Amino acid sequence: GMQYANSQEPTVTLGGETYKVELVYGDNKSDRAEATLAAQSLVDKGVVAVLGSYGSGLSMAGGEVFAENEIPALTATATNPTITLDCDWYARICFIDPFQGTMLARYAVKNGYKKIAIMREKDSEYAVGLVKYFQDEIATHDGYEVVALCDFMNKDEDFSALLGAVLNKKPDVIFTSVSYADKAAQIMKQARALGYEGAFFGGDTLDAPELFSIAGDAA
Repeated sequence: GMQYANSQEPTVTLGGETYKVELVYGDNKSDRAEATLAAQSLVDKGVVAVLGSYGSGLSMAGGEVFAENEIPALTATATNPTITLDCDWYARICFIDPFQGTMLARYAVKNGYKKIAIMREKDSEYAVGLVKYFQDEIATHDGYEVVALCDFMNKDEDFSALLGAVLNKKPDVIFTSVSYADKAAQIMKQARALGYEGAFFGGDTLDAPELFSIAGDAA
């Protein structure tokens, strides 16, 4: 999307002067340590502003570098509220997790999902925060409860044991709180293989095409 926008509007006019806008890339490899290094590499290349990062934890790691060097950063997808808290150099154009978690809980209530199971990626700040705000809201609705909360790590591939415990609770819905859609897709496929026929839902990270290319009919 950023590349396309740059191709359509390759220049900007400021104070009567026209400048070419050049995109400079830094790869954080979806790793917090690498995110700090990538942020520093952009500073070293002399960028005047930063677009990104994709994830909340990665934005947090790089944000300190940008703030120290007084370079404005803008994220389109990082929803953890602490990224911009007490920071004059980071901004966002998306909603935040307190809103998203609250609305997911209200969605569950609206659809009558009284018994909710949660599969949470515990090494993701985004996934953990989203569940917290979801639980805070669902606790205010009588008759609705989280019957299972299971944690896994991003590197995990086999969810059969966790899903066995989840399905024993006979949930109405499984809430997949994940950093990226591929993990939710794996959970969906494995849950269907174990006989689960109910619903799934999750946060904004499920908007990636991998959800359907991996999960297929299971999604």
